[in-house]
Amino acid sequence: MARELSTVNALASHVAEMKKLAPFQQEYAAATTQAEADAIVAKYSYLFSGAHHHDTIALQFSANGSLSLTADGKPLS
Repeated sequence: MARELSTVNALASHVAEMKKLAPFQQEYAAATTQAEADAIVAKYSYLFSGAHHHDTIALQFSANGSLSLTADGKPLS
């Protein structure tokens, strides 16, 4: 059970980080010039630094045994 919960936690962490990347990926894909692409990279440069915030993932079980996931206290869906 510990291994499965660890896996769920790791996957939830990856999902939370990927959601942060989605706006960057969409904007970068839509860039039509190198100047636009450079501006987008600069806008989202915090995503590429080792110092950016990583969400705190929490696994919560309800009374009936349902599992819910949160990232920094917000539901992760």
